[in-house]
Amino acid sequence: MHTHHSISPGNGDNIITTYDIDSICAFPRSLAVAKHGIKWHSAVTIAYSQTEDLHLSLPLPAEGSSEPVMRPMHEIPNYCFGEILTLPSTYIWLFFPALARESRDPAKRTAIPREIFEELTDNILLPAIQEATSASTDQYYPPSYEAIMADARARREQLQTDQTGSPKQPGNHQEDGEGEPDIYQGIESGRGNRNLSYQIQGQYLEQIWEAIRARTTDHTIFSTMTLYIGAKNTKLLYTRNSAHEAIAEFQKIWRGAIDERFIGEDDIFIDLGGSTSRPPTPRSTTTSCSGGIAAYRQSPESKELPPVGNDLRGQRHTITSVPTAPSARPPGLHPYYNLIKLPFDAAKIYPFQSRAPNAGHRSDILLQVGQSTRGMKKSIDTLVKSYHS
Repeated sequence: MHTHHSISPGNGDNIITTYDIDSICAFPRSLAVAKHGIKWHSAVTIAYSQTEDLHLSLPLPAEGSSEPVMRPMHEIPNYCFGEILTLPSTYIWLFFPALARESRDPAKRTAIPREIFEELTDNILLPAIQEATSASTDQYYPPSYEAIMADARARREQLQTDQTGSPKQPGNHQEDGEGEPDIYQGIESGRGNRNLSYQIQGQYLEQIWEAIRARTTDHTIFSTMTLYIGAKNTKLLYTRNSAHEAIAEFQKIWRGAIDERFIGEDDIFIDLGGSTSRPPTPRSTTTSCSGGIAAYRQSPESKELPPVGNDLRGQRHTITSVPTAPSARPPGLHPYYNLIKLPFDAAKIYPFQSRAPNAGHRSDILLQVGQSTRGMKKSIDTLVKSYHS
């Protein structure tokens, strides 16, 4: 998280520097930290599990008088409780250090056993929500774990019925690659399930969290439950021309959505970064470039030049206007050479290295594109248009 990236030397007058906040980590003391409420995810969805390294650790429950062992958070079972309303791309998780276990599969290492999640839902979460919310809203929340899973499985069972003629029976779980029954919530059952969510207003969250803590105080597994707020890939949201402006924008959005009574300043971490770029240069336009390239490749002078592709491959290029005066142009380069060459460089196809006349117009070049990888075939139309434009 503290990696320093140096700036390559260049003309400082032409460098544009911007700053952004790419990720957020925080450890609140209550669900009430979400001022405007939470979109509650009632069923575990494996896509929201924290399996990537957060560079943070939590202590595991100590056995006897031994010192607690620290475990990376991405190796601890967790459940994405929901999304914080009015705070873009920001979610809140529950981590369960007491459930930490060893596994070669990152998904199973961070998953919650099905029977434990059922107990959490039926005996802790749903009673706390029903106790805190009003009678008029209770009817819109699911009554039990089974009701949640029945709604979540509805789409998958319909798909299976369409394919096999009979729905899969509950409890008939597939085995994983290691030959063990899949007993983890959100892994096998998460494939094809609906992602169910329910709005919980901010006015109820403090009472809900107090009810949850009251029900888990003496519970071995849930007593060490830890709240975590995380957001990633927020670069475009907070990009500004200075670090001060980026932080100010973050604070404005953060304070509008977060109740700071339930989180300390020392419990918030942000990833502040900077990037440099050059200003764009206006480029010239033309109706046809390929004809000029062909004529240039057939000229007698071109036979005395080395293959230009060897000098340019693997380097970064920007499509800019090239000076039209021959004296101001690098030797051996047509004014629009880069404009034609870049699409083929992206496909790792180098037709312009050939010394033969009309090398850039040979039909086997397009055949080579057609026989390329599946990812490349998706861009065939773009390449052909770029080549013939």
